Amino acid sequence: YLRASLFVLPSENEGMSNTVLEAVSSGLPAIVTDTGGNREIISNNNGIIIRNGSAELKRALKRLIKNDKALIRSGEKSRNKALSFGWDSVGRQYLSLYTDNPYKLD
Repeated sequence: YLRASLFVLPSENEGMSNTVLEAVSSGLPAIVTDTGGNREIISNNNGIIIRNGSAELKRALKRLIKNDKALIRSGEKSRNKALSFGWDSVGRQYLSLYTDNPYKLD
């Protein structure tokens, strides 16, 4: 991941892929197919979600590769996105679910 400029996972079937999480954590923009949990990890600001098909993949690759600034900016946004999946952030979200619950029985 450290030597890459971009991550691509054109999988036809995927759950919550660890490789996508690892790539995003490494600060890589990603091109992924619209499967599994990819929409939770990738958005238009840190990568591109495509439908299956080589034509869409080719367009997405060209779009990012031809624009160095967009590639760098997307990578930075990937890293920031990954931080939102860290234990501190997730722990605060769970705590909020329990403490901010309007249906709490006291």
